[in-house]
Amino acid sequence: MKNDTTDNGKGSSGWNVAGKHILITGATSGIGLATAEELARQGAILSITGRNQEKIDQAKLLIQPMSEYPVKTYKVDFQSLSGVRAFADEYSKTNSQLDVLINNAGQFAFEKSLSADGYESNFAVNHLASFVLTTTLLPLILKSKISRVIFVASDSSEKAKIELDDLNFEHRKWGIMSSYGQSKLANVLFAAELSRRYKSSGLSAFSLHPGAVATNIGNSGGIMGFLWKLMKPFLASPKKGSQTSVYLATKSGVELDSGKYFAKQKVAKANPLISDQQLAEQVWIKSEDLTRRI
Repeated sequence: MKNDTTDNGKGSSGWNVAGKHILITGATSGIGLATAEELARQGAILSITGRNQEKIDQAKLLIQPMSEYPVKTYKVDFQSLSGVRAFADEYSKTNSQLDVLINNAGQFAFEKSLSADGYESNFAVNHLASFVLTTTLLPLILKSKISRVIFVASDSSEKAKIELDDLNFEHRKWGIMSSYGQSKLANVLFAAELSRRYKSSGLSAFSLHPGAVATNIGNSGGIMGFLWKLMKPFLASPKKGSQTSVYLATKSGVELDSGKYFAKQKVAKANPLISDQQLAEQVWIKSEDLTRRI
């Protein structure tokens, strides 16, 4: 293995992921692990997060032989926004650069619940945690001059609505698709707003639909968990599901489509709300308000 001293290619006119510092959240299984394995093969300097130490260690054992560089691992629980912020602060202090952030960690909770901070759980894990992580790491990301932030969203965002005055579903009926769709639409809007705010500083931001993939995101008890297990053999493999994440992390010239929503390694038809700049800005402001005191 090489030491962590590789030039990041700032002087190059193209984009080469070899030697780039990449952080992937939720990379101990599924799409995140498959993404990490492929980026390791392509020469990236990887950091990964997970919430279970045993699974983190197992993932590192799988990824490390493919990498020229030491793979850094971090234990982070995305149910706790203060924990996410503490991790981001630690990462910023102990790493000199971050060229690509892949917000892959997420959940698909089949029943309504609240996070440790009192927010609707799907929204908290899928959006607020990535919002805290991304905005806290933003000064480090912008130091790279040319950088990318990628959000693994879902096609459930494509027809979703977001109710900024009722994010916790206190005044409307909670449903798994309305809850999950809202959280993933927030990812799409956040990526679009991040691009608008920082594209001129060299940051490109993207959201994506990975496809219907056989991951552990739907694992739970009860009838819905049972149905998920029945469906998994008919879903795409994590490796196939990782292809668009890898594409956005590695493709030279993709920054021309910064702020857009991708599927199958190309720009896809997104929720029309992606063009609502006022809503995207309101989502950012609301997210700041919900997370500032935590």
